[in-house]
Amino acid sequence: KSDRMAAGGMSAIREADAEVKGQFETDAVKAAVAAKLGACEALEVQRYRTQVVAGTNFKVHAKVDGKDVIITAFRPLPHTGEALSVSDVVEGSDL
Repeated sequence: KSDRMAAGGMSAIREADAEVKGQFETDAVKAAVAAKLGACEALEVQRYRTQVVAGTNFKVHAKVDGKDVIITAFRPLPHTGEALSVSDVVEGSDL
């Protein structure tokens, strides 16, 4: 099985590394998750997938206060100066 991503498709599931954890384990993302779930004291990224578009779409499996959640987010291209934004948060672990 190839680890290559189909054009326009989502990447293979990867274990979270320091870069991805640094982007998602932040106060801003915790606040966005809390707005969707009602609370978010602790957030620990487990795994993720990406899709390169005019920026990067992320689907991230994280533990939030001990529960499995999927966070969907978008990181614009660097030249825009815009921050990563969370578009959806749902309970579950299927990426």
